[in-house]
Amino acid sequence: MAVGKYLPEANPGPAEAVGATIKNLYEVEANAYTDTKDIKLSGIAEGADVTGSITPPTRSFYVWPQKVLLYTDIQYVDGYPTAKIDALGDYVAFSFIIPSDFGSLVAAKIKLWSVSNGTFDWTVTTAFAADGEDNLTHTDSDTANGQGLTDDKFVAIDLALALTDIVVGDNVGLTFTLDAETITRLHVIGLEISYTEA
Repeated sequence: MAVGKYLPEANPGPAEAVGATIKNLYEVEANAYTDTKDIKLSGIAEGADVTGSITPPTRSFYVWPQKVLLYTDIQYVDGYPTAKIDALGDYVAFSFIIPSDFGSLVAAKIKLWSVSNGTFDWTVTTAFAADGEDNLTHTDSDTANGQGLTDDKFVAIDLALALTDIVVGDNVGLTFTLDAETITRLHVIGLEISYTEA
């Protein structure tokens, strides 16, 4: 057996002693990978960042528009079931429950397209409450003017500012209203809620 840095003797003895000798001599090195370091590393979760915390995964769910008498016309257009709104004051409504693994809201994007080029103004209003609470315990809203649209091109509009205080178990009602427009018609296909997992 050759003499070297981790085996200083030509005849060090039994194999067990050779292994122990090499291990002991190696572990005194400044940057040696030791059993202690291995134990520390095995305690770090997969996907952890340099601080040791875990970046929570992002999840999402999709909600389809509800049929609202006189104000929302559900149609089948170009392969999509859509809610058609085309007159001032028309609206599309959604209802959903915040899931049990909800941590924090990332986005709440309504997905729609127009049948012509132009702009429109919109308002979103929300009401949300947990089971046992008054149905108007929490209300919120957001609005925007001059939303640009291109004929037959999908647009995703984030409505998260109207949902800032939602928590696990909240029953949510959301209404998206057409305030003004230079377009012919809007087709709304749904609402995507994205959130980080608790």
